[in-house]
Amino acid sequence: MSVSAMKWAYALFEIVEIAPANRSVLLALCWEHTDSGGCYPSQDRLALLSGYRRRKVCDCLNELESFGLIKRTSTRRGGKFQKTTYKLFGSARAKPCADGSARHRVHKKAHGDRVQTGAQYRGTKSLGSEVVDFAASVSKKL
Repeated sequence: MSVSAMKWAYALFEIVEIAPANRSVLLALCWEHTDSGGCYPSQDRLALLSGYRRRKVCDCLNELESFGLIKRTSTRRGGKFQKTTYKLFGSARAKPCADGSARHRVHKKAHGDRVQTGAQYRGTKSLGSEVVDFAASVSKKL
């Protein structure tokens, strides 16, 4: 078990919202991570530690890799996969949209040119028929 890997994962959970299954698999990877930087658990071992079936663990690993949190490297020997190496400490990428494109940072207005409710009155105070403007940094007593 690597303490630095566990600290990284828990700090990541405070910043990025990760699904519970992905979270369990990531914590299982952190548990198997060594201080020297190696991480070589089998999918059966990750299934045992996370409490999910092997198929779900495989799906979670694919999602964690697509988010950029882990990187997998598989080695072959004799035509069969022998060992998968996991690299942790990635930085989270934005989740892609349903159409496959990157998530949009700039939000469009909901209904064209509609003004936000009350925006035209913000920073003003009406006293009967008289309207007084307030500067953002200056407060006046009325």
